[in-house]
Amino acid sequence: MTPLKRWRVGTKGLAVAVGAALALGGASLTGIPPAAASSTVTLNWITWFNASSVQPVVQAFEKIHPNIHVNIESFPLNEYIPKVVADMTAKSSAVDILSVDAPEVAEYTTRHYVLPLNKYFTKAELTSSIAAAALSSSYYQGVLTAPAESSSSHVLYYNPTIFAAHHITPPSPTAPWTWQHIAQVAQQLTVRSGGTTKVWGLVFEQGTAPYETLPLPESLGANPLNFSSKGWLQAMQYYYNCFNVWKISANLNAPTITSEADSLFETGHIAMMTGGEWDAVGFAAAKASFNFAPYPKFAGGKWVVPTDGPHLGVDTYSANVPQAIQFIKYATVGAGPEVQFTLGGELNMPSSVAVLNSIKTSPKFAAFPWSIYRLGVAELAYNVPRPVTPLFDAYATLAETLFDNVATGTQPAAALASAESQWKSTQAQAGA
Repeated sequence: MTPLKRWRVGTKGLAVAVGAALALGGASLTGIPPAAASSTVTLNWITWFNASSVQPVVQAFEKIHPNIHVNIESFPLNEYIPKVVADMTAKSSAVDILSVDAPEVAEYTTRHYVLPLNKYFTKAELTSSIAAAALSSSYYQGVLTAPAESSSSHVLYYNPTIFAAHHITPPSPTAPWTWQHIAQVAQQLTVRSGGTTKVWGLVFEQGTAPYETLPLPESLGANPLNFSSKGWLQAMQYYYNCFNVWKISANLNAPTITSEADSLFETGHIAMMTGGEWDAVGFAAAKASFNFAPYPKFAGGKWVVPTDGPHLGVDTYSANVPQAIQFIKYATVGAGPEVQFTLGGELNMPSSVAVLNSIKTSPKFAAFPWSIYRLGVAELAYNVPRPVTPLFDAYATLAETLFDNVATGTQPAAALASAESQWKSTQAQAGA
């Protein structure tokens, strides 16, 4: 499983009865009968992200639910998934709430790691509370199992100082540049000296990760789950050229690249970089020379902006299902998202419709660098989540290998044929 950077048997029935009509920051608990008023419950929530960013949400929830305590335990990415798998294998009831990365919702659902939640949410409260793209990732085959907690967006960062030194007009703050134009400009901005690249024209912040690379073929109409579909070859030829022909892009997996992309950008070694909105505040704090523009698209293609984020599910073996649902409702369709975004230091794009609407009007988001969130709101209609498949882990590995192979010199047609063959084999083995 591959949770988003920043920022997996049998289903147990809902045996514990609790309450219909408790209010959670304005969200009703549809269909949940009440628990005993005197009971005190500790909910255990495991996640891979920094617990401090959601602690204000927990504190606000506990204030209005004094009989429910929420304990958050954060694990490094490489330990989180083994923890989930181990708990499921043991049928452990020690965990109540799971953080679920958006593209993993299908796998968690089909493996019955999380409980179906359809009857606890009305359609109206979901559609009025959660942005469309984030809400679509909360379901698998019509089953709601993990409502979105927050989301993300992407922009094109650029270094104005580098642009000015080359007397090149920077990108528009409102209209996306095309990938073709970016390639032309990036070649002019790339600086080499003594066989070493001092300034890279264009870098993809997350390198070969599908979250950031899939919008290339998708902009050209490709089906991301079919490597032989229209658009893939043209997109991969462009990606190949970035690394092997124009040599404007740094291969972040190469041993000669010893810094993360954001550090290279901060220190003036990248002219343009695709990256998440969460970077902007950090760049400002580091006093980096930067600005941002809409995420690019191919000429003649559609505008595709990557998105996704953490979702929340009820552990299928939880002994505290009613209370876990109460907390999840508060954190997703209740007051929690506003608390998290305003008090929790959360830098990811919110998925809450109410918070997104406040970004449009609050003076804070008219000022740089917070104005990046207004750009994120403008990009909402073009947000496209990663593809839905219960085999996402295997798919992501294949996609990353594909992009890495092309970046390091494999011809696009051969790399795509190999990826398609392996993907068909993976699906056949899984009976998909």
